[in-house]
Amino acid sequence: MDLGIIVETNDPEKVWNGFRLANTAIEDGHSVETFLLGDGVEAPDLEHPKLNPHGAIRKYTLNDGELLACGTCMDSRDLEADELRPRGSIKGNSASTPTHRGRGVKRVTPCSNPNN
Repeated sequence: MDLGIIVETNDPEKVWNGFRLANTAIEDGHSVETFLLGDGVEAPDLEHPKLNPHGAIRKYTLNDGELLACGTCMDSRDLEADELRPRGSIKGNSASTPTHRGRGVKRVTPCSNPNN
């Protein structure tokens, strides 16, 4: 199964749970791609007294999970690309972005109906 996850929150518990799901899917042999969007580009910097969202993201990338972050969202927050926040972009009806660790090009196609 192929799984695509959009992380659009900076809530540590939601980010942690999302990446736990992603890591479990990878461990079960599934392909997972994750896109950090909006507040989600802050996910690699999150801290929590009981949970470890940063560690879950790190495990995901070490397990070869595909990860990209919205470049415009990063720019609006003065964030730089790094290993846990590789820069991606959305342009027009599709986006061509290099995948994590340079494994080719992926296309992200947003919904054509702006009301959804």
